[in-house]
Amino acid sequence: MAPTQKRLFELFNYDPETGSFTRKITVSNQLPGTMVGHPHGHRYLGVSVDGKRYYCHRLAWLYMTGSFPPHEIDHINGNGTDNRWENLRIADRQQNLMNRRHKPPQSGIKGVHQHWTKSGWYAAVGYKGENHYLGTFKSIEAAAKAVREARSRIHGEFCNNEPL
Repeated sequence: MAPTQKRLFELFNYDPETGSFTRKITVSNQLPGTMVGHPHGHRYLGVSVDGKRYYCHRLAWLYMTGSFPPHEIDHINGNGTDNRWENLRIADRQQNLMNRRHKPPQSGIKGVHQHWTKSGWYAAVGYKGENHYLGTFKSIEAAAKAVREARSRIHGEFCNNEPL
């Protein structure tokens, strides 16, 4: 059974400006005022509530709105440990993936790859499981410009042109 907003109010304080949760009651050796949220998985903070682990960003949503998010929560700035209220938004899986930072290819620019003949650079943008080929360019700068413009157009507000 998932916790309720009322239960969160009993257990924690949440500061929407910092994104931090602190305890209201003593649990084990953690006194009131102790900050909670430990790495859970590889990119988010988690905390136990009544014996079950939850991501802090999902609890922040419950704390602020009174209900769990219907889908996923996207961290606007791409930092999964930044749970400030202004940094959280509802997203479906595709939108969340569009905003995710990825390890850049050898070119150093997300979506730009050197042609296998080394004769130029090709650009592509992924969307809904498909690669949208943008063309082959003589310079890396031209390919980078094309991919950034296309990603902005295709991904909209969830666009993320930044590498890791």
